Amino acid sequence: MSEFILYVSNTANGYKSLIPLEEFACDYEMKTLDLPAGEQYQPKFMKLSPLGRIPVLETSTDGSVQTIYGTEAIAIFLAERYGKFLEPVGEERYKTLEMTSMITSDIALPMAVQFQVDILVEGEHPAVIEYFSDQARRLYGNLDSIMQERPWLAGDDYTIADMLAYPAVAISALRIPGMLNEMHALNAWAEKVGARPAVKAAMAQLTQ
Repeated sequence: MSEFILYVSNTANGYKSLIPLEEFACDYEMKTLDLPAGEQYQPKFMKLSPLGRIPVLETSTDGSVQTIYGTEAIAIFLAERYGKFLEPVGEERYKTLEMTSMITSDIALPMAVQFQVDILVEGEHPAVIEYFSDQARRLYGNLDSIMQERPWLAGDDYTIADMLAYPAVAISALRIPGMLNEMHALNAWAEKVGARPAVKAAMAQLTQ
């Protein structure tokens, strides 16, 4: 039996949890939910995730089942469990947590709304899509400016912040054609992250 079960879907958030699992070489099983079909609202899954949202990581600790919801919480849980990619104390730890929060809230929000309105909501809503696309362009531009100043998102070292940010660039941003064309620092960073063996393994999971 695997140490972890990851409940996930073929979205950027799915990859944001797969990358840490691969980077920490975890023994895990993946269960994929069909979001457009509403599988996330089935009673069995709602017991694990009361909001009916993914990703959820399930594990057993001392005989009791533990569930962790959300990409940021899962990444921090794994980093603290294995003692890598997040400093235990100090300025570097909080810079990493600052960047993980920025990625999972500020950067993720406009892309999440754009995805939901464009894919999940019936009908045409061009004004809403364009508004959140403009917000995404501004925020990704800010991210590109950050990457002009440092090799990795939180500073000198690769951390869980980079793991969480990569799908936002490699997947979510592609829904807005041409958005990344002039963001050279961000693209160079994405190439470095995408070349990591664990990241390659994670990105292959939901495309199989």
